[in-house]
Amino acid sequence: SSMLALAGARYDAAAFKRSCVDAGANPDCRWYQANEVNLHEITDDLISDDHSEPRLKAVVAINPELVYTMDFANAEPAPTPVTLLSLPAPDALEPMFRIPADVTALPQVSQHPVAGTSYASAFALCTDAGKVILAEEGESVCEEPDGVERSAAHAAILDAIVAALSTSSPTLNE
Repeated sequence: SSMLALAGARYDAAAFKRSCVDAGANPDCRWYQANEVNLHEITDDLISDDHSEPRLKAVVAINPELVYTMDFANAEPAPTPVTLLSLPAPDALEPMFRIPADVTALPQVSQHPVAGTSYASAFALCTDAGKVILAEEGESVCEEPDGVERSAAHAAILDAIVAALSTSSPTLNE
């Protein structure tokens, strides 16, 4: 979501502050709670300030979080083209990664699923020791769906990124 803010989207302060009220909506809520961070004590300006970076020509974001708390439609200056890659397909995403229809309907935003991937496909290859530790913690981020190799998922993601950048910003090809 940081890249989306750099692309011109602004957080809606009220929606962001509510993000820990809805179960499963904000992956950082446990950290906030453990560190005694109260989102309601943060000033609205700090949350909704303009963080856009005018030098950006295009943005590709993989499963960005908190998109439903952002305002793309009122971004100024004109927002940077944004491609949202979904790992896996959008209808299989966990709620915190789902992109609202009003966002994907914007002319500068496109969403593309990357076939044969899972939400963890962008993670690094797991080491043998890492697999053991993660299995003990009940995490399953080392396995890809349908027996796809992680390196093949990485190649598919890279192809999608290159295609998105080539399409959204032709000057990058020069």
